[in-house]
Amino acid sequence: MVGRNCRFLQRWETSKGAIAEIRAAVGEGQECDVEILNDRKDGSAFWNQLHLSPVRDETGQLLYIFATQRDVTESRKIRSLEAAEHRLLREVDHRAMNALAIVEGIVRLTRADNPSQYAAAIQIRVQPLARAHALLGPEGWRDLQVDVLLRALVEMQGGRRITLQRPPIEVGAALVQPLAIVLHEMIANGAQHGALSAPNGEVRLGWSQGGGGGLVLT
Repeated sequence: MVGRNCRFLQRWETSKGAIAEIRAAVGEGQECDVEILNDRKDGSAFWNQLHLSPVRDETGQLLYIFATQRDVTESRKIRSLEAAEHRLLREVDHRAMNALAIVEGIVRLTRADNPSQYAAAIQIRVQPLARAHALLGPEGWRDLQVDVLLRALVEMQGGRRITLQRPPIEVGAALVQPLAIVLHEMIANGAQHGALSAPNGEVRLGWSQGGGGGLVLT
């Protein structure tokens, strides 16, 4: 190492911006503090906190640049984990608030003649919300195929005389739970007031992609 420029420690994926910052500081004789990805002797990567400090004589003439370096790999890992944890908590908070907003709407809009009927009506409406949540969990809260959601809701209703048309269309994860409530209400209304209330009645449920990426239910 003696006599060699320390740039030989750089890796191919070392940030070009960090290298440019170091080069500019050296060229201008300015102080610099930067974290840069370097190689260890065994070839493994480590994060190097490099601090450059110019040393000048009494007249202000630059004599040399004093450099120190410190392995900050572990502290960067900790900062990265803390940032990931913060993002996760924000996402959990966001999803919880969405679910609570839906439940609030259910509570506000449900009507019944007595407390027991009211409690049963709330429970019936919260169940599809929970089912949608269960579908999203294993998928990592990603977009969900519409037919997967519909099949789950139809099964909850006993699968009675409901025919599904199934083009492969996905709906955004944020819309799955509200859509589950809407579809549950449609199926429940059909069973109580519509075609499914008749002995030989049936419902054909289809969907297609609408303009602007919307979902059209038929």
